[in-house]
Amino acid sequence: ILAFIGSALTAIYLSRGEEVAVPKLVGKNQNEAKRIGSSFGLQVESIEIFDEGSKKDIVVRQDPKAGMIVKKGFTVKVYYSSGNRQSESKNSSNLNQHFLGLVRTLHSFDLYSQVDSQQASLHKLEGEKEQR
Repeated sequence: ILAFIGSALTAIYLSRGEEVAVPKLVGKNQNEAKRIGSSFGLQVESIEIFDEGSKKDIVVRQDPKAGMIVKKGFTVKVYYSSGNRQSESKNSSNLNQHFLGLVRTLHSFDLYSQVDSQQASLHKLEGEKEQR
């Protein structure tokens, strides 16, 4: 009986409210997508993703797809591009390579100074042995 009442209430709830077709939001910037979705009475949730082939802030995917029928107030998820990070990653890679080069140089100076210090100590010991 409770299952029947629950399903009846769900059916009544779902039958209420105006239905709208989901607009095409792919290709729009995320602010425009939110504005368009709101004008249809929909909520729009933006999710940032990395898409190397797309410009920053452009919607590359939406769920549900354009044309689907939903109730007003429904939340449409739009996935927008964070932009092409290839140039950022190249700059970061160059910076990392430069940093590693500096570390290696400093490390080699430290090794040479240790060798020089040990050689100086060895010469000092040899000189002391000869004086004895």
